[in-house]
Amino acid sequence: EIALGDLERALRSQWAPDEPQGEAGGIVIRDLARYQGRQWATRRRPWVDRLASAWLIQRWVDSNARFKFVDANGYVPEKGEIRFDMFDAEYTHEGDACTFEVLIRRFSLQDPALFRIAEMIHDIDLKDNKFAHPETAGISMMIDAIVSRFSSDEERMARAGVMLEDFYQYFSKAI
Repeated sequence: EIALGDLERALRSQWAPDEPQGEAGGIVIRDLARYQGRQWATRRRPWVDRLASAWLIQRWVDSNARFKFVDANGYVPEKGEIRFDMFDAEYTHEGDACTFEVLIRRFSLQDPALFRIAEMIHDIDLKDNKFAHPETAGISMMIDAIVSRFSSDEERMARAGVMLEDFYQYFSKAI
């Protein structure tokens, strides 16, 4: 069942019915104009991948995004709503890629600073130390501090967004 679900998500991610069927390097390029002012839903109590994905969505995909935090079990999305980092979502883990990495690929974002952040988010979320950047432990600790201090999903997202923006600005100059 898990393998079939993964296959179904992979097929759906390649050719969404409401998207033009253009390809660049095997990745469907999403028309950002179709994603403006949308409702984005994810699971309650966000941690690293959901927090980073929300920041990425608001910063590069949909500057007018509205976020909704829901119980994952049995959740049925509203018409036009886009789900991320949850079971059967439009944007979620694919293979060994976390949601943040999937969003970067599927929206064809080409930015070395984003790639560096994606590698650290990957290592924290998947706990596999695949990229082993020295800054990863610090980012992980900062995310844990935000999550332990703030119970509100919206406050967690706002605080993590400021931190991620700071790291993005740093890596934009350092890389």
